[in-house]
Amino acid sequence: MLAYTKIHIQQALLDSSLPDNEYMSKIVETAFPEPVRKKYAKAMKAHKLHRDIMATQLSNQIVNEMGITFMYRLQIETGASIENIAKAYTIASHIFNTRELHKTIDSLNFEIPLSVQYETFFHIRNLINLASRWFLRGGRMNDKIESIIAFYAARVQKLENVIPTLMGGLTEQYLKSITEEFMQHGLSKELAHRVATCRAIYTALNIIEVSSTCHFDLVKTAEIYFAAGERIGLLWFRDQIANDSREGHWNVLARLTLRDELDFAQRALTISILSSKNKNLSSEELIENWAEKNTLALSKWDDFLAEMHASNSVEYTLFFIAIRELISLLISSEERAAFMS
Repeated sequence: MLAYTKIHIQQALLDSSLPDNEYMSKIVETAFPEPVRKKYAKAMKAHKLHRDIMATQLSNQIVNEMGITFMYRLQIETGASIENIAKAYTIASHIFNTRELHKTIDSLNFEIPLSVQYETFFHIRNLINLASRWFLRGGRMNDKIESIIAFYAARVQKLENVIPTLMGGLTEQYLKSITEEFMQHGLSKELAHRVATCRAIYTALNIIEVSSTCHFDLVKTAEIYFAAGERIGLLWFRDQIANDSREGHWNVLARLTLRDELDFAQRALTISILSSKNKNLSSEELIENWAEKNTLALSKWDDFLAEMHASNSVEYTLFFIAIRELISLLISSEERAAFMS
């Protein structure tokens, strides 16, 4: 299965224009020892099998790091081609620098338990899976690959140390507990923390998009993104979805769709708050100003949320209804603000 999956992806890549992309062609170097790379760098670009080597190396990398079902699942979930999925994977792995993280964890063979090593890889896979899906579903890959990577990577690096300090609820507790668990099994504090934050650092993509859309300070946008989400109970929603253990293809798709809807709602909420004419206010003041202008709608939302909290079990149907209610609230807020302006 592993070999046939790689062959299938390789052939699809060869049938696409991706092997001709100058930035992507850098992966050809990974097929040769370092001394050869240094001495024959120019010759590699003119190699007769340049496209074949590039497609082979990229196919191997994707399957080795993401598993044999990654490509198939994203095709089913997004309808994207193998070429675009490979492109999204490349962008995501470079933005979050997970290739280096993979190498670091690989170097710990026989130094940490195999189960712990597998667990760390699972966290990385989950991050790249979500990030690849984010780029595919949002039509965010129209620019050159190198430009997209440069834009997001610099901002992700700036948010890496900020986002963990803004988390709350079960996500914050989870970060602390998983970091301590990894450290107990031999990972350094820095490495354990970095792997543990994979679950939360994905939100950097939404924060960066909102910040660039509203031309607003990146760190302040992150503060509002998390604080506003906590203000209307989105943390509880995310915790419920993250801890849901129902198995099966449709349950997985339901969770992914719910996460997409929550992302949309939280982005819309943050943009609505940042639309204030007085952007010099603090994050707390901007959120409170928005809340004061939407008192009735928020009261209705709080009542709905209280009913969900009181329920012994929450079905997916109720989650979708709740998110639709929230999005309606945000749209009404936008329309009201536009009318008053």
